[in-house]
Amino acid sequence: MDAPALLRANADDIVEQSVDAVLGSKLTRYTASGRDVLRCRLSALLDVLARGIEAHDAAPTIARACSIAAERYADGFELQEVQCAINILEATVWQVLARELPVERFADAIRAMSSILGLAKDALARSYVELAAGHHAPAVDTAALFRGTDGV
Repeated sequence: MDAPALLRANADDIVEQSVDAVLGSKLTRYTASGRDVLRCRLSALLDVLARGIEAHDAAPTIARACSIAAERYADGFELQEVQCAINILEATVWQVLARELPVERFADAIRAMSSILGLAKDALARSYVELAAGHHAPAVDTAALFRGTDGV
């Protein structure tokens, strides 16, 4: 069985282990979102990752990462939380591949998975930072600081 087929065959276990680990990490926003939402999100990411490995194409996973950045930013997630959740999924995938693949196919599978997720995580971070940079805090009225306390 190749890596994408292996990921699909073990998808439920990978997602459940990842959900448990994310919730166990006490990532505030993910905990508030709930198990079912988290399960759907991780399952969708795992699916696009498996398709990317199969097609030798990181573009769909990168596009999904950019969408995730916009969605999570809009929902008030911190970048660190999102990266941590993806890292947890990656570690779980790594464990399954290490356990299930023959040694001679493991290196190629890990290289493909790590390359795709690495590019996706980079795109996610850049997208998130661009969104954050576009929303400046309100300017402080410095003139009010020098008027004193007479009007208070």
